[in-house]
Amino acid sequence: MRKEKYLSLYTAVYSRRGTIKFLSVLSEVITYLTVAAYGLFIGFCAVYNLPLCLSFLAVTATPFVAVTVMRRVINAPRPYEVFECDPLSELKKKSKSGSSFPSRHAASSFIIGSALCFELPAVGIATLALGVVLGVCRVLLGRHFIRDVIVGAVIGGISGSVGMLIVNVFLH
Repeated sequence: MRKEKYLSLYTAVYSRRGTIKFLSVLSEVITYLTVAAYGLFIGFCAVYNLPLCLSFLAVTATPFVAVTVMRRVINAPRPYEVFECDPLSELKKKSKSGSSFPSRHAASSFIIGSALCFELPAVGIATLALGVVLGVCRVLLGRHFIRDVIVGAVIGGISGSVGMLIVNVFLH
């Protein structure tokens, strides 16, 4: 997308206070739901299947750490840093700078969702679907560029799937 398209998108979103609040709350709720699904699965596995629990932790933690390091090294600016636009100027005052690429929210949702698909398919698919909505929210709120979310989702989906494939070969 070009600068003009982003600015028109953000102006449309930020011109309606209710839209901003809705997207912000939706983003937080999805994040908490994903963390809850992850925590519940880890807790259940810790009690009933410790090897799976430890494997699941390794499969999900490794790419999370890799994405965190990648973000710090690349240190890409966020949309509100790149575009000097009135709607985004308020966000710039409240938010951190850099570390936009890739989106850690998208990566985390897709790591967890794709890994859960191997053990609890319905929960995994729901987590992936919520990850898509979360990515859209992050873009509409001006926290990430579309490429940040897409690359985060691809990294998360691939690493979660490959990791669980490896776990299934060695544990089952």
